[in-house]
Amino acid sequence: MVFLSRQVYGRLHRLRKMHEGITHPDRTNKKNFIFRMTWHFYGRRRNCYTIAIRAAQKMLQRASKNRHQKKINMKALWVQRITAALQEHQFEYTPFMSVLSEADVQLNRKVLHDICIYEPRTFKSLVEFAKQRYNEMGLYDAVAPVPPGIMTRSMFEKGEKIKAKREIKRQKLGQKILK
Repeated sequence: MVFLSRQVYGRLHRLRKMHEGITHPDRTNKKNFIFRMTWHFYGRRRNCYTIAIRAAQKMLQRASKNRHQKKINMKALWVQRITAALQEHQFEYTPFMSVLSEADVQLNRKVLHDICIYEPRTFKSLVEFAKQRYNEMGLYDAVAPVPPGIMTRSMFEKGEKIKAKREIKRQKLGQKILK
């Protein structure tokens, strides 16, 4: 067998000893793992193993913190863009979100953000719906019709309740006919 370098020979020698029961980690692979993580750093933070280890650990700590911070930043961005879209229609963010939640329109900030950017007509109809409901706040007895083109979750629930009642009536009629 031809070995091109002493490093390769040493690595193979260590691997053979591992199979014989002597457990040594492959140091070269361990070092390469750290160097692969720090390849884009400057200076000795990428070349010296001991310094690279500390830099990699610090990098992973920052990555953990920044995953949480990214979620906070995205939420703030969505709120800012929805607010800007609502200002075009002369409406505010807080009443808009409260009206949608009371009306069982279950759209989160991310979906509303996408709607206000890519589907402005749909967003306009949502704003009109929210304005109408906001003007009716406090008048629980007076239920105004929903603007055309908007379907709420309660519409589907009412339809399912009606279907269930009809099925129960059919079953009762079938039992009476059989008696």
